[in-house]
Amino acid sequence: MKTSGIDNISILGPGKTTLEFSPKQEESVLAFQEVFPNCLEYLGIVPDYWVCGDPNAYMVGMRYLLENTTNHDLKKNKILIPNIFMKDIACYRKYCGATPLIRSRGGWDEFRSLTEEIMKNYNVEVIPVTTMKYLKVFNQNRDLQNINQPGFEFLRFMQEKVVFGTVEFDSEFVVGDRYKWGLENKLTSVALPVCYYLGAKKVKTYGFDYRGPRFYSDVARHPWNDETQSGNSAVEFSLSLLQKWLQWESIHGMKIVSGTRDSISLPNKFLEYES
Repeated sequence: MKTSGIDNISILGPGKTTLEFSPKQEESVLAFQEVFPNCLEYLGIVPDYWVCGDPNAYMVGMRYLLENTTNHDLKKNKILIPNIFMKDIACYRKYCGATPLIRSRGGWDEFRSLTEEIMKNYNVEVIPVTTMKYLKVFNQNRDLQNINQPGFEFLRFMQEKVVFGTVEFDSEFVVGDRYKWGLENKLTSVALPVCYYLGAKKVKTYGFDYRGPRFYSDVARHPWNDETQSGNSAVEFSLSLLQKWLQWESIHGMKIVSGTRDSISLPNKFLEYES
């Protein structure tokens, strides 16, 4: 499912290279997860779109928005919320892995309450989403059983719903490189599918560095470099999924480039740089 609209979009991830971003009139800006509201302080920009792949990542930004409803500059930010976040935890778990909201007492109820208030005060679009977990475990559509097989890549871009994830679901555990599903970077699992949904023709990436700290904190943990990992095979696997998206350009129609030359950003090994 692809909507019509924007031609060029810059997506801002949490890595340090997002600090190199400067807005241009001819492009839209998508902030990912806790990049908003930190992009206000560090970059001085209000993004055109804001989306998260985990409901917990909305919490700080939603609180900020509700504390600043008189700031009309914030109204230009369209908040994209996956429809799979709009029901109860049981529904969410059919599609996704864990979230800190489940471990936090009353966390899910607070998220739902914040969402309801946000929808009263801001521009919100609930986007139709499915996931590789749901397609593997609960899918009844036989046509989608081959979605991850060579030659059937086009199926994910023909769906009425945005397909989150590139890897076939195998387990929610992340132990070495035995299980692949949990090793995928949010760039390929969420951000690029959302750019496709928005109708982007060119996608410029910042801050999806696959290593290093967030630009707004010193947290440098990733699924492929935590205490369960050793060696480089996990991060190399995750990078290979971005290479798949480059190979699929003739199918999804998006040219994916990098907005940074910084060597800390591992996708720069193969992404074309565009100033």
